[in-house]
Order: sequence, then structure tokens, then C-alpha cells
Amino acid sequence: MPTLSSSQPTVSIGLPVYNGAKYIKEALDSLLCQSFQDFEIIISDNASDDNTETIARSYEQRDDRITYIKQTTNIGSANNFLYVLHKAKGKYFMWAAHDDMWAENWLEVLIKELSPSDIGVRGKIVFFQDKLTLKEKSPPNYKKNDLIKCFLGNETNYRNHYIYSLFVREKLLKSDFRSFQLEYCPDQIFIFSLLQIGSLRTSKDTKHFYRVHNDNFGKTLSKKWKGWKKIVYRIHPLMYYTLYLDYTTDKKTRLAILLLIPIKHIYAQTIFWLRCFRQIITRKTVI
Repeated sequence: MPTLSSSQPTVSIGLPVYNGAKYIKEALDSLLCQSFQDFEIIISDNASDDNTETIARSYEQRDDRITYIKQTTNIGSANNFLYVLHKAKGKYFMWAAHDDMWAENWLEVLIKELSPSDIGVRGKIVFFQDKLTLKEKSPPNYKKNDLIKCFLGNETNYRNHYIYSLFVREKLLKSDFRSFQLEYCPDQIFIFSLLQIGSLRTSKDTKHFYRVHNDNFGKTLSKKWKGWKKIVYRIHPLMYYTLYLDYTTDKKTRLAILLLIPIKHIYAQTIFWLRCFRQIITRKTVI
């Protein structure tokens, strides 16, 4: 039975889950097969009512590096993400989705890639569905304080996937977690705010396999919209862009963002309209 090499593991992996019985075995198997083995896995079950507990406890009994906690009530997705972070002890930390998988060298590569200027690094994203690869993408690299570049970037450039980076835990704990409670695009705002602490980069030498299914690709939220409504309701409200001002500490950067909001708004809506028209015409999800 594998055990932690020390009381403080090098990496803490936080796995928040709710009703994840369908996929959690594959996620845990993928993490346990990592070439770098000095880690802990903290599973926080958000009061699931499926077979998640039985599966997770069987893995906990098998491997001392796994800790399983079941919440007595559903504390919400955001609070569950924060819960596993605050339970972590490692020098590095990563969130792991219960329905994803990772290349065997994921931790090994990212630990070597991290530099003193980084808050986090991640590998390429491979989108897959039913064992079929749909697309491979890399989020853009951002240096510390690259706030204007991040703000002006298209929301479809995959930067929100930096939430699944390997982070320096000490730096991550200094983050502004207010954005986790936002109802609209909390991941985009959170990633933006992280750039005031350190750089975010993507390594080409490892991969994160992101499973596309109805519960994680916006279909549940948008399935009620058809035709022209699907186009209209995919547009970011102007309020979304003003949120960036609340997460910017530098006064000059705040002013620049304020002046750029109209340009960003028009550009982003044009991109969304084009994507939605393409999706309606082709009847395929645009990734």
C-alpha cells in the first residue's frame, strides 16, 4: 500500500466532487498512476446521493495518500473547491475534476517547469468525448501583471482552464477568493486576479484530458435556449466586464480597463455571435 514519503507531501491534490460515481474511478486511477508519487489526494464529497462514497472509500482504504471527507450537507461548488484547498498541506496544490484524466508525467513535468515568477503552470488541454479526441488546445501564457492582455483576450481562449494548474500553494492562498462566489464567469475573473501574484504558463510536454459531457460544457444551462434565443443569451452582459475593475488593485490599470470596456464588449459579442451562428448551422458544439 503506497504511503506518503513525509508528513508534508510535495503536492496536494484537491478533488471536489458531487455525484461523480460515473467517472471518479478513471480520475483516481489516472492520478495514482503519476510518475511523481509524493502527493496526497483530498476528496471532498459534496453530499452526493449516488455511489460516489462507496467508490471513494474503497480507494481510501487501498491507499494511505487518499483522504475522503463527506460533507453532511451540500456546501456549494465554490465552497467545496475552497474546502479542499484549505485542507491541503503540500508545497504545491492542484484542483482535479472528478471526470478528467492526466498524462502520467503531469506532476513530474509541472514541478520542474515552475519558476520563481510563476503562481501556476499547466499542460495542454485535450478535449475528449466517449474516448474520441475532439481538439487539443493550449491557453496563452501570461506574465505577472499581464492584466490588460488577459482582459482583452477572447473568453474562448481557454484561459479559464488555468484553474486546473499546478499552483504554488503559498501564493495561491494569497489570492482574492471573492470571485468564487460570483454567479457569472467566476473562473475568468479568478484567473485574471491571479496574475497580480504571479505568471501563468502552459507546458507543451504534458496533457490534461478534459472530458466533454452534458454536465460540464454549458449544455445544462443553455439547453432551454433555441434558435435566436441561443444567440442572444450567449452574450456577456456589460456588468461582467466591470467586474474586472473590482479585482484590479493598480489605479492606472483600472483606468485603462475602464476605457477599454466598450471595445472589449463589442469585440467579444461579435465573436460570440459568430460562434453561435456556426453552432446553430452545423448543429455541433463549438469547443
